[in-house]
Amino acid sequence: MENRKHTKLQQAKQKVQRLKSFYNHLAVFILINGALLLLKNKTMMAIFGKEALGDSRLMHWVDINVYIWLGVLVIHAIVVFGDLHDLIKKWEDRQVEKIMQKDAARKYE
Repeated sequence: MENRKHTKLQQAKQKVQRLKSFYNHLAVFILINGALLLLKNKTMMAIFGKEALGDSRLMHWVDINVYIWLGVLVIHAIVVFGDLHDLIKKWEDRQVEKIMQKDAARKYE
């Protein structure tokens, strides 16, 4: 009984640590990418000058950074808030059920 309480306590502490990690990740994402998006035009002009910015693809590195980091943040949120193990298990169960139904339908043909 005491061992079970200890295990539950450890699981709760791990969950809190994962939540704290996600919220820190979110805060860093908002601060850094928000600043980048707000300052990207002024910063790029100051660093490279107007001549270097003739190629508009150079300006898209900030946007690409935001999209990639947002994708990583979404995956992090799924891992922390969604029980990924349960999602995978439910998907596996659905796939097994589909295959079994197909096999049963073939037997009656």
